Amino acid sequence: MLIDQTVLARTRKVGNSVLLERAVRLYAKAGFPFRASGVGGFFACRENLHNDSHILCRHRLKELAAELLTSNRVKKCREGTKGTATLLDVVDGPFALDYGKRIAGT
Repeated sequence: MLIDQTVLARTRKVGNSVLLERAVRLYAKAGFPFRASGVGGFFACRENLHNDSHILCRHRLKELAAELLTSNRVKKCREGTKGTATLLDVVDGPFALDYGKRIAGT
């Protein structure tokens, strides 16, 4: 799933962390949550991010993810009671509130 945020990025000067937070919100709500790292992480899925984020290096994306997690704007979640918390969602999102369901294949 690709969500175009180029208009937002061009009309307002917002930081990459804000755009990543919005991407986490939109993708989790749609059933395609990002993972904290690895397959499904920001770097692996960077082509789905807004125009500027896909050119960021792995280390910068990890720093941005850590910034979002430490500022409590994003949290690690799990789908229901299954497994460990590896999915990312905003604090008031479906996975953070334990009712999120992943779309098959994500």
